[in-house]
Amino acid sequence: TYLENDVRYLGDLYSALLEEVRERDIEGEVREECAYVLSQAAMPVPSLSPWMRIKGAGQLLPPQRSLLRELAEEREHAACLLDVPPGRFLSNDMLLRFVMRPEPTEASLTELLGSRALAHRERFVAAFRRAREQRDAPADEGNALCPPVPSLSQIEAKKRRRKVLTEFRAREAQARGVDFQVVMPGHCLTDVADLPVLDLEGLSHIPGFGVCRVERYGVMLVSELGARW
Repeated sequence: TYLENDVRYLGDLYSALLEEVRERDIEGEVREECAYVLSQAAMPVPSLSPWMRIKGAGQLLPPQRSLLRELAEEREHAACLLDVPPGRFLSNDMLLRFVMRPEPTEASLTELLGSRALAHRERFVAAFRRAREQRDAPADEGNALCPPVPSLSQIEAKKRRRKVLTEFRAREAQARGVDFQVVMPGHCLTDVADLPVLDLEGLSHIPGFGVCRVERYGVMLVSELGARW
């Protein structure tokens, strides 16, 4: 009975809500947001390189990043062979302390591995030498872990854009008598503020913005805010 009641009233609830949504003239926006939420839920979880999952990796220097990356990959392989979590084979703290040494060496790496992991020494030493040759982690991984800091002018431009978009959203919501999220959800506002140029083409490619908002607000946004972009 409990499980049946979880869904017993959904049909009636759907009909009641749809009627109210249509009376308020927000069906297009509601359907667009539902589709957006579903699309986000269906997106695969990004697969991160093992070193990128270690807390504190983003604060390391380039040679340290390279060393942590190679050793973390090797730890993943060894842990898989032993069927244990990577952290039980060699903890994150131990790895970080090692790569942050002033002069990590192959001898100190052997000490780090200890007797339990000594059987994997050759592979770890090979990883150590690869890291020495590379001197840094791949640029795409480093940028994903620590995105480049925007310039002051970029920060100021985005703040200005967010301000004018927020004012526009509040005004239109009041005029229509709807919640401001109907006019422009927060995720859309953030993405619109990132557009280098405010035009209909850019708005049409904002995830979740939708044809309904482009048709209702597109020309108005471009004509009112485009010059202030």
